[in-house]
Amino acid sequence: MTGKDIRDVAIRRTDVIVFALNQILAKRPGWVLHNRLNLSRIGVFGHSGGGQAAVRTCQVDARVRACLNQDGEMFGIPVGSTEPIPTVLLRKPTLAQVADIYVAEPLASDAQLAGVKVTRKQFEDWRAAKNHALRAFLQQNSRESYLITIAAPGYVHAF
Repeated sequence: MTGKDIRDVAIRRTDVIVFALNQILAKRPGWVLHNRLNLSRIGVFGHSGGGQAAVRTCQVDARVRACLNQDGEMFGIPVGSTEPIPTVLLRKPTLAQVADIYVAEPLASDAQLAGVKVTRKQFEDWRAAKNHALRAFLQQNSRESYLITIAAPGYVHAF
């Protein structure tokens, strides 16, 4: 998928989350959860693409009080470029607290980089650009935001 495709998926997932909130908040009498939920303390959590949508939801829906993104790349950058393709709305802070759990990519070996025709400098520039974009986004928030970085040998995104 291209960066634009990934952004479009994040937009659609955000729309689904907002739709679900609207359905839950409709407070229909007779519904099994009617008057059993504390709707003043809504949080959104997601992993990967769901994490991207969680943060974007916290930018567009004031009913959400907190969001947690577990390893959802908010600023995808094609290797060889330093221009991020965000899944969040640029220059728009979140309306709620946000925590981002970021899994640091393992360092690629020289052989792996050569296999995909990427130099060590390109790889390091790519990592630096992603980290800069993420930190800049979190710092612009008027609400509290947290960045938790995990560096665990053998840990990969999908597991």
